[in-house]
Amino acid sequence: MGAGSWGTTFAKLLCDAGGEVTLWGRRPDLVDAVNERRENTDYLPDVP
Repeated sequence: MGAGSWGTTFAKLLCDAGGEVTLWGRRPDLVDAVNERRENTDYLPDVP
C-alpha cells in the first residue's frame, strides 16, 4: 500500500480486520515517522 491518505486508510482497515499489511513510502522522513509513531501524521493525523 502507498503511504498517502488512501493507502494509509485502507491499510488501517485491513489491519483492523486482522490482515498483515506493508505500507510503502517514498519519503524517508514520512516512513521514519510512521515507523516511530505508528501513525501517519501527514495524511491521517491522530489515528494510530
